[in-house]
Amino acid sequence: MDSGREDAHCDGLKPARVAPVTPGSSARPTMRQFSIPPCFGQGRQGTACLGRGLVMSGALRISRAMALALPLALTGALAAPSAARAVAPSDARQGFDIPAQDLRAALEAFDTATGISVLYGSDLSAGRRSSALRGHYAPDAALRLLLEGTGLIAQAVGDKAFVLRPTPSAQSGGAVSAQARHRRAFEAQLQQRVLDALCRQPASAPGIYRAALALRVDRQGQIGSVRLLDSTGSAARDAAIRAALQGLPVGEPSGDPGKAYVVLVLPRESRKPADCASAP
Repeated sequence: MDSGREDAHCDGLKPARVAPVTPGSSARPTMRQFSIPPCFGQGRQGTACLGRGLVMSGALRISRAMALALPLALTGALAAPSAARAVAPSDARQGFDIPAQDLRAALEAFDTATGISVLYGSDLSAGRRSSALRGHYAPDAALRLLLEGTGLIAQAVGDKAFVLRPTPSAQSGGAVSAQARHRRAFEAQLQQRVLDALCRQPASAPGIYRAALALRVDRQGQIGSVRLLDSTGSAARDAAIRAALQGLPVGEPSGDPGKAYVVLVLPRESRKPADCASAP
């Protein structure tokens, strides 16, 4: 694919909730989990979504010690976010013996056994227990069994990564606090500014590539750290994305500074040359 194409699509973006996660404290940080934003995994193309709360279980091959150096917990090497799938690419069966326990601990055990990362919002694991997992299963089947009764489902986002989200029946509404409204407003602003920045250069304009970006917003309200969870398939495009976002002013984040956010950029099947025309 030509990273310099100008037929990228930047319209139709909608704010997605984000829930930052605290980084692991050890040299090998534990991954936090994040629930997938509504537009992820539902066939919607050409959108950029902010990952809600992120934790990663497993050793993230992108420098787990840093856990993205963000309040993003990563466990396991997050592979390139290929088209969202309900199953993992690998169907090789292997043995498991993971007792029912605190969900976070169970996911760490799953990561250790398979080398597969699990991303989830820290709030998703709170108070939840896994089901026991014993026997020989393919990784995707094993994860489904581990999550039985938790009200969560897993979605594959690469060869070695899953994200967790609540099942439709487990999601609930409720009153929105002023703090939550402020957070969502900031997240929507962050998303839009990231997209505007990516659209400024043909090499980074969304539309023909898929990417999962780990961003850390510093005290000055700028993106102080940009990390691609895996390559988009083009070293030149990867560099262009980092250059476009590093130091980008995005405004003052809600809550404590230094929080990490995950932005998912998905390709579109159809693109129009003028889609990024309005980006500054």
